Amino acid sequence: MRLLLVAPLLGGSGRVPDVFETLGPLLSGAGHEVTLTSSRPGRLARAADQARTVWGTRGGTDVVVLHLYSGRAFVVAAALTRLVGRRRLVGVLSGGGFPAFAGRHARRVNRVLGRFDALVAPSEYLGRWARGRADVPVTVIPNPLDLAGYPWRRRARPRPRLLWLRAYHEIYAPELPVRALTRLADVPDVHLTMAGDDKGERATVQALVDDLALGDRVTVGGFAGSAEKRALFEDHDVFVNSSRVDNRPVSVVEAAASGLCVVSTDVGGVPDLVSDGESALLVPADDPDALAAAVRRVLDDPQLAAALSEGGRAVAERGRPDVVVAAWTELLDSLW
Repeated sequence: MRLLLVAPLLGGSGRVPDVFETLGPLLSGAGHEVTLTSSRPGRLARAADQARTVWGTRGGTDVVVLHLYSGRAFVVAAALTRLVGRRRLVGVLSGGGFPAFAGRHARRVNRVLGRFDALVAPSEYLGRWARGRADVPVTVIPNPLDLAGYPWRRRARPRPRLLWLRAYHEIYAPELPVRALTRLADVPDVHLTMAGDDKGERATVQALVDDLALGDRVTVGGFAGSAEKRALFEDHDVFVNSSRVDNRPVSVVEAAASGLCVVSTDVGGVPDLVSDGESALLVPADDPDALAAAVRRVLDDPQLAAALSEGGRAVAERGRPDVVVAAWTELLDSLW
């Protein structure tokens, strides 16, 4: 089929790539003709380019796939749905905050979702929500992850090397693992490495590290590109996810694919992604004591650590490219 994939931001550096940047080439490799938009910098220029592309390809594409985010990006996506014409329209939901956003703007969101022929959710969490809100078919298809780029190593005896890899934003609670580390002061050689795009909280986290005199035990780093990120996975054994809001966090899947033992807050779609005690340990949000206790369990119990390492890889296998492409092909075929 001839597909147009529309995402709020494609291309560029210093950020996490949009999933369409992976999905597009995979669908192209499966025989579909794929066009992607837009890589224009600047919100207004990008929105204008998206509109021109959606309108200009109306005679040359069969399906328009819109990546739906909450906030201002949703306003642009809503306008783009008016330009689709007779083509089939598929929406891909993204972000753990989408249900809350929709709750604040229920009438508008429901009206826009009703324009789609199908919706795709990357997690059962968003899938359940969408089935209760939209009178259109909803399919859960995980985001693709090429496991060839994430060599797995079994962590049967994990070292006390902790990794946090998210954006420095309040919804990801970057201060939480730092506070948890103070509860692990008796663990020899324990170290926390933090990396991510700065969304306004990195300086606050560094100040907290300084105030707690943890400079020799915490590294507060910046954005990690693909190669650097994979080196971090290789060099650490426990992955800490401290989110207050989440859906299907890519970094958790990547860490699990690499064999790290995952300790995460039990928010949003995380309990749908991993199983407590089998592929991760789950703790309440904003609880440094619980987070530290879970990390200690992993470090003290080799049998548990090995099970989490193996279970995490099984979770990542669900997003294998061949599985994802097959699901997308079935969905696209169902539109006719």
